[in-house]
Amino acid sequence: MALETCGHFKLEGIQSIDEESAIHTETLKGHVWDFISQLNLILFDVKVFDNEESKKLIGVGNDLIKKNLNFLANLMKNNDSPKLWPRIPLIPKMTDSERNLSQWAQFLLNAGIAHITVIPYHNLGESKKTWIGIDLKNDIPDLSEDEIESAKNILTREGMTCYTPGEENWNTMDD
Repeated sequence: MALETCGHFKLEGIQSIDEESAIHTETLKGHVWDFISQLNLILFDVKVFDNEESKKLIGVGNDLIKKNLNFLANLMKNNDSPKLWPRIPLIPKMTDSERNLSQWAQFLLNAGIAHITVIPYHNLGESKKTWIGIDLKNDIPDLSEDEIESAKNILTREGMTCYTPGEENWNTMDD
């Protein structure tokens, strides 16, 4: 069983996490952990690395998201949680900057994760807005193949192995 999440959830029982801390799943409690502990895979979407920029663009900061990602990555290292696969939606002028991609790459590598799926933004849902009566114009352009490759090159240069949807090598989760 798999879960797709942005990581903005509260896990009861998490204390501060550092390299010295022993992580014990028996200290975790609550409905969220009860659910997560039954999973095989978590597809964990990351977006804007900078906390203030995240608040501005997404509406919430990402301290909790980073804490959850780091915690689950540490548990995964000890085989105490589902496998974790990060993904980043590439949204022009929001998540596709070199700075944002480099910061996420360093964070993930520090958490022991060296793979990521890059999900190119697209406007495929635009026609549905008209169908359900929403009159919103989307001014976000689709990314070109060159822009997608540029983002993958930044992440690769930082030490990540990059995939686009459907290319993932699920065996790398054990590396």
